[in-house]
Amino acid sequence: MPRGDIATGEKALALATKRAIEAAGGLERCSAETSIKKSQLSRCSSVNEPDSITIRDAITIDLLGTRVEGQPFILRAYCRQLGGVFVPMPEPQDDANGLTLSVVELAGELGGLSDSIREAISGQGEAGEAVSPRERDAIRADIQTMQETLAALDQRMLAMDGGR
Repeated sequence: MPRGDIATGEKALALATKRAIEAAGGLERCSAETSIKKSQLSRCSSVNEPDSITIRDAITIDLLGTRVEGQPFILRAYCRQLGGVFVPMPEPQDDANGLTLSVVELAGELGGLSDSIREAISGQGEAGEAVSPRERDAIRADIQTMQETLAALDQRMLAMDGGR
């Protein structure tokens, strides 16, 4: 593959690596924790380079990250490339099974998704009635978030039935 000509999935992984490194405190900290040179980490987080880090180092960097929206970035990118979603273990909720909050989260995300689609196809959207690339990306991000919430809700339902 010619230098600078990398696939879309690799670009997404590079951007996820960049965000994870930023959330973890930067190149210096990630280099110290993984023993990867800063220059190599920089190449791995560039959409113009085909370099990538090992899964072990990706996990280390994701774990170093502070709690920011979208974390763990690299693991989520891997999951998307494999056609799946990352579903974190549910945090304890006030109700016995966490269902109330899950349903409220799901309703909010459905509202956000509906708003994104409505705005994109309305005459006032960026591209008129057509969906612009930015609007498409926003809709896909809303769908991804909703899929993760649905998967977490499904896990709660399975746990209620003893995992069957």
